Amino acid sequence: MDDKERVEDWSEFLLSITLIVGMIFLSISSHISLNKETADLPRLSDEFPYYDEVGVLSDEVKNKILKLNNDYKYDEAQLGIVILKSLKGRNVNFVAERIWKTSKLFSRTGQIIIIADDEKIYEIKSYDEMNKTIED
Repeated sequence: MDDKERVEDWSEFLLSITLIVGMIFLSISSHISLNKETADLPRLSDEFPYYDEVGVLSDEVKNKILKLNNDYKYDEAQLGIVILKSLKGRNVNFVAERIWKTSKLFSRTGQIIIIADDEKIYEIKSYDEMNKTIED
């Protein structure tokens, strides 16, 4: 094997390493970007199946949501309600999906209602992945 063949073998190795490092970098940067986009979104749980940034949910309504979720807990049918001041330029379907996926409230069945006050928009996401978006 002469010097030229050794250089070609080495360059193929470097190209492979460069591609792998590039893919890792892209993966990390897209993950960081997504986390920045969703860091301010609430994570619903059994104790807090609601999030009210605007302050319109009364204690009575919050207690009804908790009671409803407790009644259907063993059926794994849970309700989550999120009221945001603004979607901050994000698509309501994207926000609903991120909250649905990151919350500890939902296992298999349930429904999430998202209301964005500034945009006058809300979304209902059901356990069967049927989405309904209504704009005012």
